[in-house]
Amino acid sequence: MTRGEGHLLPHGEQPEARTHLQERCEGLQISGIYYLDPRELPKGFAGAVFELTTSDVLVVLACPVLDVRYSARLAFRWIEKQKIFTRTMVRIFTQGKGRATPDDWFKQQLQGEVIRYVITTKAPTAEGGEQLEVEFGSGARLWLRAEPSWEHPMCAELDLQIVPVERTRVGA
Repeated sequence: MTRGEGHLLPHGEQPEARTHLQERCEGLQISGIYYLDPRELPKGFAGAVFELTTSDVLVVLACPVLDVRYSARLAFRWIEKQKIFTRTMVRIFTQGKGRATPDDWFKQQLQGEVIRYVITTKAPTAEGGEQLEVEFGSGARLWLRAEPSWEHPMCAELDLQIVPVERTRVGA
């Protein structure tokens, strides 16, 4: 367990291992992405939630850390599907509201994508952050980066970047 991740979890629970995360994500489909309100997170953290069609949820957090190699790291929390139905879930499934209509381009690009594989990198970024690459069945890729904030010391920023499928034109 790296410093900076342990206090996110209930006492005695370990963070999600990178290899375990890779195995669990392969073949799953994204049904929605939601950004976490920084006011509801520990100070200096940023995060996003990926909801999958299996109703499981993957929480990705950018955490500031004091480490020789890293200034910001990614932390993951896998939440199993709920065994109960909430009012929001009923509304989404019966009226098609909520995740059926993404409200921005980024969410529209990710909705429905099937995860082919997840690659973690060992080396820190040039800014001292950590990054992870997700490749989808369509060929598009998603980069998740935890980067230190230049405006606020001891704060991390979560950068999500979609790299679209490269289309080649045959013949001219």
